[in-house]
Amino acid sequence: MLATGPSTIRDVKQAETLARRAVASAPDQAIYLNTLGIALYRTGKYSEAIPALEKSLEQNAPFNQPYDLLFLAMCHAESGEIEKSRQCQNRASQLMTEHANGQSKVWHEELLEFTDETNATLALCEARSTGSASEDHE
Repeated sequence: MLATGPSTIRDVKQAETLARRAVASAPDQAIYLNTLGIALYRTGKYSEAIPALEKSLEQNAPFNQPYDLLFLAMCHAESGEIEKSRQCQNRASQLMTEHANGQSKVWHEELLEFTDETNATLALCEARSTGSASEDHE
């Protein structure tokens, strides 16, 4: 909740601190790596978030990989890597479709919220990228 809950109750600095401790004690636990990656993303530390999320992705079961991929998509978008962002987003969507049956309502709702956030972030970053590209040509 500290990293992924509603913005009104998030405490991403505390989430980062706690996630770093958890990763230090259990460095191969996908849930800790994912939480660290999300907290780093939320604090604007995209280049630090990417390796944590990639390692989580490697450790995670396929039905949980969309959690990593959507935040990787946002990290890449914020880093100006729009194509990598789209690739992560597309893979997350594919996995969500493949693993939709048998998942909880919470799984569906949470991933839909993160998908909406990813779409908004990607659109904003694309607009920012397009705007700076057109400014470069003036």
